[in-house]
Amino acid sequence: MDSPVKFVLLGHPRSGSTLVTVALQEHPDIRMFGELFHAEFQNRLIAYQWGISRRPSTYMSSERTQDWVYTDHQRGDRFLEDLVFGDPSEDRPAAIGFKFFYDHARAPRAISAWDYLRDDPEVRIVHLVRENLLDCLISTMTAEHTRVWEIEAETYEKTPEPPPFVIPPADCAAYFEKMTALRRRATTELAAPGRAVLEIEYERDVHSDFDGTLRRVQEFLGVPARPLPQRLRKLSRRPAHVLIANYAELSRHFAPTPARAFFDGTGAGHARRHS
Repeated sequence: MDSPVKFVLLGHPRSGSTLVTVALQEHPDIRMFGELFHAEFQNRLIAYQWGISRRPSTYMSSERTQDWVYTDHQRGDRFLEDLVFGDPSEDRPAAIGFKFFYDHARAPRAISAWDYLRDDPEVRIVHLVRENLLDCLISTMTAEHTRVWEIEAETYEKTPEPPPFVIPPADCAAYFEKMTALRRRATTELAAPGRAVLEIEYERDVHSDFDGTLRRVQEFLGVPARPLPQRLRKLSRRPAHVLIANYAELSRHFAPTPARAFFDGTGAGHARRHS
């Protein structure tokens, strides 16, 4: 049997990564884990359970699953080699991957996960970005205000909209700078000659052409393309100038800077120039 294609869904919070992850988990030839290096153990446990829930040969006891979840005393590279990609079983799928954010696995022992990925050019990268960082920040703050992080399609119309909120200009600028720096660092660290990389953008690709984009991802991973469900929806249906109470102030503040593109509907170009 051929070795599975190894891949990571590289990205950042509020970029549609959960939507793509949940869709890929529905493919019978893909084993898709969630955020294996999340800061919280419970989230890591859920992320690992997502990946093995469709694995017939696994004895699915909670005790055994918890033994396999990444813990801070482990090396990140050994964890990936042994418990994520290193599956010798007959029922292993054609592709195995996990969701990996720019700031994941940065602790002293976990950081060897970056070495593992960098040193193996066979690991394919599906790089998911949301180029308008203002929309990312709005989505983050909406989730924090409502305590709702995902909305299933069935409950979309019943989910209340959050009230408008204020974003201090300094906080907004700091967020833009942080996300730009994290993206630059991650893409530099994983750059390797001959590595296969597929970049997809949330608004342009995932939101506007979900079916076509997921088909491209499946083809990139070398698995038969099939329709995959779109189970989640955006947190808010209202535009930025309605959600942000001080939108006019922010727009004036960033008008002399490249970040003005986030306020005039052309944020994609700005993000590319800063990446």
